[in-house]
Amino acid sequence: MNTPRATDAYREQLVRWSRALAAGRTEEVCEALAEGEVQDVARFLAQTVGERRGLLRQELAFLALAFDDFDALVGAYLRQSPQTAYDPECSDRERFVRWLHEARPLTTKQRDFVAYQQAEYAVAAQARKRREEHLAFQGAWRQVGTHLHRLSSDPALRIHLNPIRVWSRLALPGRAACDVLFFAAGDRVTSAVPGEVERPFVQVLARGPCTLAEYSGEPWPVSREELVALCRGRAAEGLVAFE
Repeated sequence: MNTPRATDAYREQLVRWSRALAAGRTEEVCEALAEGEVQDVARFLAQTVGERRGLLRQELAFLALAFDDFDALVGAYLRQSPQTAYDPECSDRERFVRWLHEARPLTTKQRDFVAYQQAEYAVAAQARKRREEHLAFQGAWRQVGTHLHRLSSDPALRIHLNPIRVWSRLALPGRAACDVLFFAAGDRVTSAVPGEVERPFVQVLARGPCTLAEYSGEPWPVSREELVALCRGRAAEGLVAFE
């Protein structure tokens, strides 16, 4: 019979075992087994696996669209990959996506979905490692509206490329395989497919901020009007900012 006292005792057990397993102190759980608490340990492990399964299903709902047997794959991953201690550099869902990439041959669609997900994780990892640069750019990006009117007339306006960016190659709906640029925009990750006009401009900005006047000296014949329109569009998305 479940009583308030029994429920509190079990909750305390969960806390103790969670802390012990996260710290790698498996001997404490083994001691519990030796004391005849096998049923409680089994219940704890079942609950832990259920929580992991639920989180993976929830957080990877987009990726699941590419797999008819996604639930079975999650189950296989959970059986092969024990829970590890909390690691801010690599979450359980990131380990699952990496496992999925290596577990079996993927279809073209599945590879694209996996590549898309991994690119998003790579952007998030960059934002953590280069936090100061990330915050500085995001602060500048929030002020783009105050500079847009200067694009056509101020030769000193400098254009900055988002420093938190990752290239990936995948086939978007209705397109052949192409290079896609993923980048951080506020609290989300978005993407862009630079075309023939834009890609050389992105490559120049990747070397450092520049003005439109400075870019006009590059060897690619692009009109100023095209660059202004391009900058307006990408500034709205979070790829570039101004100062």
